[in-house]
Amino acid sequence: MKKNPFWEYIHLEVLSASNGTAQVKCNVFESILNSSGSVHGGVLATLVDTSIGNAVLSKLDSNQSTVTVDLNIKYIKPARGTTILAKASLSNKGGKLAVGTCEIFDDNNNLVAIGNATFMILNKKE
Repeated sequence: MKKNPFWEYIHLEVLSASNGTAQVKCNVFESILNSSGSVHGGVLATLVDTSIGNAVLSKLDSNQSTVTVDLNIKYIKPARGTTILAKASLSNKGGKLAVGTCEIFDDNNNLVAIGNATFMILNKKE
């Protein structure tokens, strides 16, 4: 997988991605907290995007890539603790679009957010 400087900055790590599922972890540190001391909503949205994107990629051929075309997130409760974990799975993969869902948990296994995203499947230029 190609190195991603933004993922490195927010301490994001893809733990697994296979057969239309993915798990992505983010270590919590001060720079990603909002003013109330919980993980910033933008970081949680990034976890939705990254986890579902990796679930999609796990079902693509090596000559294909993907881009996000729609993303929604619902914040359930503040994300606190030392790590947060996103668990994603594909709901549907067609020829041009793939749709997935994601649940995000804190390190006490509390559900903190749910999301879904749609990705366009592209053929890489040769």
